[in-house]
Amino acid sequence: MLTTWDLPDDATPVLPIPFTSPDGVLQTGVSHLTWLPDGSLAFLGEKVDGGATPVRTGLELLRLSAVDDVPTLTTIANTYGASSIALGGRDTIYYTRNGDSSVYLRVLSSGADSIVHTFSGIVRDVTIARSRLVVVVGGMVYYTITSSFTERQLDNGGDLYLVDLATGVERMLPVLTSDTLRPIWFRRPALSPDGRLLVADGRRYFLNRHVDEAGNLLFTDTIIDPNRNLYQYVLP
Repeated sequence: MLTTWDLPDDATPVLPIPFTSPDGVLQTGVSHLTWLPDGSLAFLGEKVDGGATPVRTGLELLRLSAVDDVPTLTTIANTYGASSIALGGRDTIYYTRNGDSSVYLRVLSSGADSIVHTFSGIVRDVTIARSRLVVVVGGMVYYTITSSFTERQLDNGGDLYLVDLATGVERMLPVLTSDTLRPIWFRRPALSPDGRLLVADGRRYFLNRHVDEAGNLLFTDTIIDPNRNLYQYVLP
């Protein structure tokens, strides 16, 4: 739905969901809605598997523009398997891919890609402000190729990493708890425009521990706490 501040009750449907993208891919969900400087809307098209706990897997990046007041949908080329998107500059976006450990920078006018930073685990949920980049890395995320040769990424969150784009220095943000058996894993971080505040959706996990026959301490059977919280970091 699209509306304006002065007429908040006058919303206009601009894209039915589910829909088929211009390159023939069925999309059953959308996320990471991102306004671009030219007034078009970029977003992540998704495949949403049904059930009590739906699994949302990124499919590709799309762009919705108004041409003669008619919404026009285009595919951002060569982004199949994307998992998140963030605005970079007037002609750039940052994005991530399913099962991938790198953040990419795309120049929209040329289609050129470059790797911004590579992490130690699967990376997603990129957010940018000023010279700071924050992503979710690793954690409880599982990437597979199904029997029908489609991607599936089950994601219940991971650790937050902060990167200084000017220096390339990365660091994992503290987990806000000293209880190693109840870690907090995060999704969908959002940096404030000045890059000083970070808010993320966090959920605590309970790790069952037991000793195997060889006497090794193991952590298994992760149980998800149904309660979620928004957590805020004040960055230096």
